[in-house]
Amino acid sequence: MKFRHLRYFVAVAEELNFTRAAERLNMAQPPLSQQIKQLEDDLGTILIERASRPMRLTRAGAVMLGHARQILDMSTAAKADVMRIGKGQTGLLNVAFVGSALYSVLPGILSHFRREYPRVDVSLNEMLAPDIASGLEDRKVDVGIVRPALVDVGELEQRPLVEEQMVLAVPDHHPLARKDCVSLACVHCEPLILYPIHPKPSLTEEVLKSCKALGAEPDIIQEVLHLQTALILVAQGVGLTLVVQSVARQPRTGVVFVSIADPAPTSVLSVAWRKGVASPSLDNFLRICDERSRRYAK
Repeated sequence: MKFRHLRYFVAVAEELNFTRAAERLNMAQPPLSQQIKQLEDDLGTILIERASRPMRLTRAGAVMLGHARQILDMSTAAKADVMRIGKGQTGLLNVAFVGSALYSVLPGILSHFRREYPRVDVSLNEMLAPDIASGLEDRKVDVGIVRPALVDVGELEQRPLVEEQMVLAVPDHHPLARKDCVSLACVHCEPLILYPIHPKPSLTEEVLKSCKALGAEPDIIQEVLHLQTALILVAQGVGLTLVVQSVARQPRTGVVFVSIADPAPTSVLSVAWRKGVASPSLDNFLRICDERSRRYAK
C-alpha cells in the first residue's frame, strides 16, 4: 500500500461517489478508479460495492476506512512533530548556570525563550563553572551560562554575555558597612567566604589575583558552593564575600553591598556549548542570548 492509495480510498469511501471523490482530489475519475482497483488487488479483497446505488463499503472496506484514517492522521502528526523539532519549536534543552546568572541576563533569556518556543521543555540546573564544562563534554548539558569564562575549552565554544564589576558584601554591623566605596586592599586579613578555588576556572581564583595585585591577603575561612549560602553567612557575621554588581541590586537583610574603588575586579558571564552540535533549539537559545546581552549592555 502507498499513502496515495489510502488518501484516494478515504475520499471515495467518504463521498461514496467516484466523480465527487475525483473532484475533491483534483484528478480525473478513470485514474482514481484504477488506483482503488490496485489497492483492492494488493489487499486481495473488495473494498467497495460498485454495483449498488448508492455505492457501499464492504465489511472489509469499513475496517479499512478506520485504519486508513488513523494511518493518515499519524502521518500528518509525525510530519508536524518532525518539522517542529527541525525548527527548534519542540524538544528538550538542558541549561546549566552559575547562581549569579539569575541576577543578570539569564531570567530575561529564559522568559524570551519560553515566549517564542513554549513547546520546548527547558531543564535548569545550577552548577559551578567547572561542573558545567564537564556536563557539556559529557553531553548531559546542552548549553551553560558560566562565570568565569572556561579555559582549555577543547570541543567547547563560548562567547561573553556581560562583564560586571564586583562589590564587597559585608555584614550590616561591620565597620566597612558605613563606607560608600573601599579599596579591595581592605580585605587584607579579613575573614572571606568564597567559592572553592579548585577545580579551575573559578571566580575565587580571579578574586585572589586581584587581591594579590594590591598586596592584600584575605583569610578564606569558608568555601561554599552557592551564592545564597555565602550571603546567608555574611548576614550572620561569619565573614565578607565578593559578588557581582547585579547581585547587589537585590537588597538583602543583614548585608550591605559596598562599591570597590578602581581597579575594581570584574567578572565576565559567558554562554558555552559544544562545537558542531546540530540543534535548532540550541541555535534559537544562542540567538536569544545575543539579543538579551546587547539589550542588557545598554
